[in-house]
Amino acid sequence: STILSSSGIDIFCKSAEQVEEDATLVEDDVPTDEMLEQVIFFTHFQRRVREDPTQWSNLMKRLSSKHPALYEAIKPREAEFEVAMNSDRPAGSNSLPEDYVIVNRLTSRVLDYAVQDKRFLTYQWHHTKNQIWRYSPTGTFELPGFSKNEMRVLDVWTDNRADGSSHNGLMLYFHHEELNQRWVVTKGGSIISLHQNIVGEVLLLTVLSDGSVGVAPPVVPMDDSQRWDLYPLAELEQHEKRNRERAARKRGGKVDAFPD
Repeated sequence: STILSSSGIDIFCKSAEQVEEDATLVEDDVPTDEMLEQVIFFTHFQRRVREDPTQWSNLMKRLSSKHPALYEAIKPREAEFEVAMNSDRPAGSNSLPEDYVIVNRLTSRVLDYAVQDKRFLTYQWHHTKNQIWRYSPTGTFELPGFSKNEMRVLDVWTDNRADGSSHNGLMLYFHHEELNQRWVVTKGGSIISLHQNIVGEVLLLTVLSDGSVGVAPPVVPMDDSQRWDLYPLAELEQHEKRNRERAARKRGGKVDAFPD
């Protein structure tokens, strides 16, 4: 099934508020290049709407002439679609703009940027600025604890080699919002780059065999090295506060920063 199946169109007609109530968004399948192309199309559409909401009628007319089947699928829910395209949630994504701690399901550890080594890994949660990721309305993940003058945006690099091979990896880079800095999060926990590799494969945030974090095409069947859970920082801090208070009561008033 594709993202534009009768149920899949749901993802583009839900506002940020509706996502919180009913997150029946991208189907829990292996992401395909067709799905990604359609997400990219809608992110461009959303950008135009956000730039000038008064262009809505013109954009819908253009959609009806260039993509009539798509237009017919959306037309009965046009009001919902317009609200969704004007909302803060990136088109195609299951996650809302917020500060998150991103936990890999295989390692049960958080996405961490090792500053000295300039590499990504999963590591024990220490509440440090290199473990807190801000998901933006345009789909970027960045480290808000880093200065805006620093490289702080999660970026997919490409190395095209003389022998015709091509390699992809992760780095932090300055903010520019091209496709290689934008991501969608699926209901099943995949974090997908809007940038494809040289042969058109989808690239997912992945814990690699050496324990580092990079990008890789989908594993079939999908496994937990490519599945992530995003925990809103505000909720996590409230949970930690309750744990500290509970632990303090047990110890007669002494509070540990990170109780077991």
